[in-house]
Amino acid sequence: MLWTPIKELAESPYGADAAIDPDGNVTVVWADFAPPREVVAIRHPAGGRWSAPMVIGHGWHPKLTVDDQGSVTAVWLSMDGPRMNGVEAARWRDQDVGWSDPVVLEAGTGTSYASSVAVAANPGGDVVIAWAVRTDRSTHWRVRAVWRGRQGPWEDVVTLTPEDGSECPSVGIDAVGRAVVLYGRQTLSLPGELLERVRQPGGYWSDPVRVAAEGYSPVLAVDAAGNATVLFSPDFSSAHGVARSVDGTWSVPEQIGPAEVDWFALSPCDVHSAVAAISGSTEGGWLDIVERTRDGAWSKPERLLTGDRFGFLSLATNQTCEVFLAWGDDALEGSFHPAGGLWSPPINLSALADSAGMESVVTKIAHNGDVVVLWKREEHPLKVRIMRARAASSAR
Repeated sequence: MLWTPIKELAESPYGADAAIDPDGNVTVVWADFAPPREVVAIRHPAGGRWSAPMVIGHGWHPKLTVDDQGSVTAVWLSMDGPRMNGVEAARWRDQDVGWSDPVVLEAGTGTSYASSVAVAANPGGDVVIAWAVRTDRSTHWRVRAVWRGRQGPWEDVVTLTPEDGSECPSVGIDAVGRAVVLYGRQTLSLPGELLERVRQPGGYWSDPVRVAAEGYSPVLAVDAAGNATVLFSPDFSSAHGVARSVDGTWSVPEQIGPAEVDWFALSPCDVHSAVAAISGSTEGGWLDIVERTRDGAWSKPERLLTGDRFGFLSLATNQTCEVFLAWGDDALEGSFHPAGGLWSPPINLSALADSAGMESVVTKIAHNGDVVVLWKREEHPLKVRIMRARAASSAR
């Protein structure tokens, strides 16, 4: 495996994401904090060099997804002054076509607020986007979503919840286009419950289904067959998991790992249903790997590392269940797990930076095993590195 040099991208981004297609072509997007709050994209083709940055829109908190044809969808929250109030998206098809003009999915108003945009695509090119919106400060949040079939265009936006405090959606999509929107709902002093709605092929949205009576910081994974797994914390301390088969009901929440955890991450896997990483600071610090198996059980935690503070966790898998895990606090490290192989020794991705805590880490892995890692430290620029897993990476 060969790592590219670290590339600095932006001094003060307000949200950033990365995507890598099956051939290893990388796209990175970020939003500038200061006006005019440009959304900027940059690409690194396999076997090539970084492109010049390109402004594709204006807003904050951009997110990316990519399908097996290399088509990239970027989505972000549009702005009215300093207030996020709408949702826009743009798509990259290929080098000849480039980026489309932004499409308005949620037209912001002079009083509206928008937050928590999420996007997912399946290999065939179906795309689902969800977000939270409220009419003004006096109203509660609600969740809305939009679908784009592999041939397009964008369908009409669907309102998935009333104005009942539903927000923070996560999305996943299986190989046939079955889309899952997971969201939280909390009103007054009641516990925050987790619910889902599923868009079936053909366009029908299911009724809301409760996933957990109380859950916070949920992470959703949907595999190619439509099996869904969620990790969450019911008490801001422990990690619990629930799962369901494509046509089944949600399991009873089960504690995953010790009673006190610091971070957890989850990613779908076609060999298993999902792979999870969990870390904690008790007993000198530890980092565990757990799998949700096809028979519906959680594996016994595998202790990957001990004796350290692991900070942010970012976990990525591909269809063959190759895994890359990145973690970082003062330093940024990672480990690669080939399909059927063993975890690599820790890889130093970025040197120690005293008094510069990690703000975010994003990891993605391609079908061919190439990896992109994107991270941001306090008072440091946004940075990115790419791992080329094999000597020859084809260029699209």
